Amino acid sequence: MDMSMSGMGSMSMGDGVPGLFYLQKMYWAVIGSAIAAGTVINILNRFLACQRLRDSSLTPSKPKSIFFGAYATLTAIVREASYATLPPLTVRGHSYHFAPLGPLAIILANLIVVLVFCFYKLDTADQWKWEDVGYRTGFIAICQLPLIFLLAGRQNLIGILVGMSYERLNWYHRWIARTLWLTATIHMCFWFRDWGRYNYIMYELKHYPLATRGFAAWCILTFIVLTSAAPIRRFGYEFFVLQHLVTFVGFIVAVWLHAPAEVKVWVWIPIGFLVFDRVARYLWATYANLSIFHRSKDPTHALWANRATFTPLPGNVTRIAIENPGIRWKPGQHVFLTCHSIVPLQSHPFTIASIPGDDSLVMYVRAEKGGTRRFFRYASKHHHVLGGSDMAPAKPARTVFVEGPYGCMRPLQQFDSVILLAGGMGATFTMPCLRDIVARWRTESTQGRSSKPTRLAATKRIRFVWVIKSRTQLSWFESQLQSVLTDVQECQLANPDIIREIEMSIYITCDEKLEPAQSTLCAQASQFQSQTAVVPEKTAEKVPEKATMEEKDNISVDSVGQSGCKPGGGCCCTASIEDEEEITETKCTCSGHAAPQSTDIKPPAPEADTKLVTPISRPHDLTILSGRPHARTIIRKVLEKAEGESAVVVCGPRGLSDDVRRSVVYLSDERAVHKGTGAQGIYLHVEQFGCSPISSHSTTPVNSSRHHPSISVPPYTRSTQYYPYQPQSTPSCAKTLDPITLFHTPSSQPSKTAYKILQSASTAAQSPSAPANTRGEFQLEITTGPPTTDQLRNILDYVTGNPAGAGAPDKGARYTVGEVVRGARDAEDAVRKFKADPEGTFIRPITVDWTNGQAVVGDNESEILKMVQQLNE
Repeated sequence: MDMSMSGMGSMSMGDGVPGLFYLQKMYWAVIGSAIAAGTVINILNRFLACQRLRDSSLTPSKPKSIFFGAYATLTAIVREASYATLPPLTVRGHSYHFAPLGPLAIILANLIVVLVFCFYKLDTADQWKWEDVGYRTGFIAICQLPLIFLLAGRQNLIGILVGMSYERLNWYHRWIARTLWLTATIHMCFWFRDWGRYNYIMYELKHYPLATRGFAAWCILTFIVLTSAAPIRRFGYEFFVLQHLVTFVGFIVAVWLHAPAEVKVWVWIPIGFLVFDRVARYLWATYANLSIFHRSKDPTHALWANRATFTPLPGNVTRIAIENPGIRWKPGQHVFLTCHSIVPLQSHPFTIASIPGDDSLVMYVRAEKGGTRRFFRYASKHHHVLGGSDMAPAKPARTVFVEGPYGCMRPLQQFDSVILLAGGMGATFTMPCLRDIVARWRTESTQGRSSKPTRLAATKRIRFVWVIKSRTQLSWFESQLQSVLTDVQECQLANPDIIREIEMSIYITCDEKLEPAQSTLCAQASQFQSQTAVVPEKTAEKVPEKATMEEKDNISVDSVGQSGCKPGGGCCCTASIEDEEEITETKCTCSGHAAPQSTDIKPPAPEADTKLVTPISRPHDLTILSGRPHARTIIRKVLEKAEGESAVVVCGPRGLSDDVRRSVVYLSDERAVHKGTGAQGIYLHVEQFGCSPISSHSTTPVNSSRHHPSISVPPYTRSTQYYPYQPQSTPSCAKTLDPITLFHTPSSQPSKTAYKILQSASTAAQSPSAPANTRGEFQLEITTGPPTTDQLRNILDYVTGNPAGAGAPDKGARYTVGEVVRGARDAEDAVRKFKADPEGTFIRPITVDWTNGQAVVGDNESEILKMVQQLNE
């Protein structure tokens, strides 16, 4: 037995048994063929995109030749199978979701190829062949290393060839690595099996360096695979990245020491790929961030090219804007942002929410913990009023460094119809896609009729759907929505003969199934249910406290199940709206105030102060509804009008993404796409919260920040189940008061005391005689229901000294978790007890300032007033 394994590659293992080097080459022949097939498909798709934009017919997105008709049919069949997903696997109350069948089939095919090459023409039952199996599996294992490194880099050669971004390929990187671990385990087990016949396992490990190094490499690889599991990555992503790099170096060194000289080339190749990726990234980052390459954009001649402003927005969101950045990007892409003066030595991926025509790179970042929280604190500290009407950014601008852009999908302007669906912060992905197509329409309409216009977009119809938890979130994209509606109207007037249709719907829902799970891995957003009922301060002054609190009890979330706005109980905003045109007006009872209207909008009728917001005149382009969208109906209506291939793009929590994916698969089968019925193809692109790009971006949303923070949003008023939105002639941003929530028990004396303190503070703040700089105005919100689980996590952070909001000179009182949740020992125990019995374990009163991340337990007047005063600071 030659323990050095020298010369094993060319050794014969019997008649008709292929050599080890030959099998390594055959494995890469299979991998190369798969990459080549993906490259051909990518080239065909790019050619199709160019052809459609050059086609002057009325149906440019419809195949017109036998070849492309057959290609469309084959594509439809593959899509229908690859988009489908297996049902989630539930184990002890935990659901485990599977990737779509397409990626699963690719990983399964790779696994089959590896296992076939490991055991082809070898008898594993023959103990004299165990050494041969050990050699074979070792050679097959080491030749997989280059593929793993090819799939790991951001400057990805495979991604360039097949048209796929690095974050999606990273999913394949993890599963190919697990296949490598399985191969290495088989390699080790057959050697142990061979040595075990002579009780030599421990002797070999102690006395033969080759065996020792191989076992060390396997141990390191096992650690890497275990710590790469999703729960570990989400628990501490920064730690995961650091240990991943360290263990990778140890693994490569151990493999290099273990491998015979004739196969060390398989170790040097991945090192070369790693060096290429790093050098390419550093060169591009140098170009993007040094102003010497962008003198025309930087009249100040500073050293660094990119300076960002930070603006706080309602909902613990930071708007980061870089004027005249040193890079160009496409809708849906993201960058890695570094700001050492605020968050040193960290780089975070954020989705770009603007389009290149803005000349400004804008990102919306939800404040979670770590770097995203520091961004929000900085913005709040340097901004005089959170959500102020002028929306002035925090000053001064800070030097930032960007890496990217990254992200890849088929250009949406080539499709006949485009359906964009987003949940919460997912709009940071779909909004630039919407604006890019409309900008192309606008450019086409300004070309004039004298000459033949250049087609910039083959798209005729756009359907935009945004699911949110609070009307205050509309302020994030208010001006963009108004601009889109105005541009479309101008395009229709300039070229009435050209079909350009757009329909936009905003769904406001408290359905927790559409809520993303809490995560700290990558950057994008979760929304909260506002379980409150609010009496406006002006009305509250005229109503006795007892009557006011009785009214609140009657319309609190606790009573929705019995007296909700739906017939027979329940809330309309959890219902699925199948047909928007058949909606009847219904009062929703599960939420609070809307964001205050701008002063230039006509105020509602007097009765709106207490119960309803009177609907204003309805434009046909944008509607706002209470409920959750029925994705299948929305998509079907668009497809019925489509005259060519359509695109469905979704970005949001898993519940929304899974619903859209199932709907596309169902409709593709129902309509028999490209199977003789005349129904045209459906392209699906899924961006999902988290860094599992196959279930998507997700992106890493993924947020504008691709993290999934947990936040609390200000309340909003439910008026009717259907009330329209009127765009203003000029964008305006209303001043949004900071919300303070009192979790109240009307029968409790401390709770009554806290209520009186807050009511008096609210009345005093609105008094004209009060100095403007000491008013501390706020939006008072009172609820008799318990918070959501995510809100409870925030409250626990606040009371234990770990606020998620902006910093303050004095962060207020600190309490134990047992004073928030009865009998709780720590935060996790508190959440566990709360989930089991929300009403019985949650202790009231608790006053919460969501903006500054503070909470006061009980009726401590000095602490409550200090909290109110800090709103003014």
